[in-house]
Amino acid sequence: MTTKDVVRAFVTLTIVCVVLALVLSGVNALTVDAISQMQIQIADESRRELLPEADTFEVTTDGLPEGVVEVARAQNGAGYVIQTTAKGYGGDIVMMTAFDQEGKILACKVLSSEETPGLGKRVEEDAFLSQFKGYDAPVEVGKEITKVTSASISSRAATSCVNLAIEAYAAVKEG
Repeated sequence: MTTKDVVRAFVTLTIVCVVLALVLSGVNALTVDAISQMQIQIADESRRELLPEADTFEVTTDGLPEGVVEVARAQNGAGYVIQTTAKGYGGDIVMMTAFDQEGKILACKVLSSEETPGLGKRVEEDAFLSQFKGYDAPVEVGKEITKVTSASISSRAATSCVNLAIEAYAAVKEG
């Protein structure tokens, strides 16, 4: 292979890479608004699933402590839905926790996680999440909450999400 062939291959590959980068950035620009709207819609549907008696939500994302993603207050006073995140075994666990007007947990839902299929993913199941219902103070795995067998880290991370939500609720109610 001659130097001329190497230069020609290099130039060709550079042009292909530049064209592909431009195409990808164009696709991203075209879809970023649609993806953002879809994420907002999914979050709203999850809030409504957890707190069905709510009419609309006022969502706050500013000035929240680490791990608290958003606090959504039902405009009609039905309660709050708080989104939190904590580090699990396979990555972040993102959860929503719904509270009634008195601060008792009504329901929890895992929005996303990268936990181990068959083990850590079991923290997403109702058998685990339903344990939090009715609590209004921080809970602990091994005491009030039974961990998912062979998924201690995932269980603690999900419990941490709920405890963050409990603390955020208390802070919001105090002003």
